[in-house]
Amino acid sequence: MLQLLRQELKYLHGLQLSVPSELRGWAWDRPPVRPRYRAGLGVAEVAYYSCCPREALEARLRGPRQDAAMLLGAAVHELFRRVAYGLQGLVGRGVEPWEAARRVMESRAYAEVASQLGLAGEAQRLRDLQGALAVMLAGDATLQRLLGGSATGSWAPWLSEYVVDGTPLGLARRLRVDALMSGAVVEFKVGQARDWHAVQMAGYAMALESQLEVPFDYGLLVSVSLSPPSLSVHGLLLGEGPRSRFLEARDSMAEELASSGVAAV
Repeated sequence: MLQLLRQELKYLHGLQLSVPSELRGWAWDRPPVRPRYRAGLGVAEVAYYSCCPREALEARLRGPRQDAAMLLGAAVHELFRRVAYGLQGLVGRGVEPWEAARRVMESRAYAEVASQLGLAGEAQRLRDLQGALAVMLAGDATLQRLLGGSATGSWAPWLSEYVVDGTPLGLARRLRVDALMSGAVVEFKVGQARDWHAVQMAGYAMALESQLEVPFDYGLLVSVSLSPPSLSVHGLLLGEGPRSRFLEARDSMAEELASSGVAAV
């Protein structure tokens, strides 16, 4: 998988991208990045509002609720984390990558995740995904070793989930980015890539820029399919278009919530 990410990032680097300075996250103290409302919104719900405002507002107003699709997404994220950390731990203790993959494949992580999230009916598909992930990550670790690098973590940037403070942009205090890689935001999604995913990743990019004051111009969206288990990588340019859409959606959603008494001005 690491090679897929690198190839897509190399392709993005070859494209022309100009981001206006006023749309960088470090411009959080002036419009249009400076928020008119501080509603503590999440990046994903703002991005979803950009395409489906009524559904996004209803979801916010009725409070936290996870449907089957959201639970499956949570299960995939957790399984990915367990496989990656399990493999890293074994390889770090001197176990050969392919032997580490075999041990991870034989673990019951998939069953534990399915049980915790009430997805007993998805246990077999999660088991298949667990095996595919173990093989794929073991391949990354092996390749990194053959290239003379470390096989204990640099091959898996997604092991470093990043928590960023979104309050300078009027967002939630603890935003979670799946991974960072060479100026790119990396996110995992179950199913097909959607138009609003670019908006979501632009929101994360601006939040990261407001905290780190370094540019994040690219998005790498990893789409996960379960039947059969497979991964595909979609490169995204996080330029003026998705950034402007995110800021417009943020302000519009916060204004509607404020008028309903949900969000503080």
